[in-house]
Amino acid sequence: MDLDRPHPFTPFPGTDAETFIQWKGTQVCLDLYCSCSPREPRHFDADFAYYLRCPACGAVYETGTQLKMRRLAADEQPAMEPAESVDE
Repeated sequence: MDLDRPHPFTPFPGTDAETFIQWKGTQVCLDLYCSCSPREPRHFDADFAYYLRCPACGAVYETGTQLKMRRLAADEQPAMEPAESVDE
């Protein structure tokens, strides 16, 4: 990982793998925890959610291109089959 590269390529502190999401205009279901009301998530079911507006305070957020990744120990692995890379 090269921590000197500028956003969007600088990984989150504490991440175990570097990621980059290429949004393809698909649906998203997410909860936004805005700083105006961090204990009251705002739920979104949306298409093309490149930007989100908090309904409580009007703040606009850009949907990022990165995820924080955490490597799982062998005893933490899920029962479901993980997604596989299309490159393999």
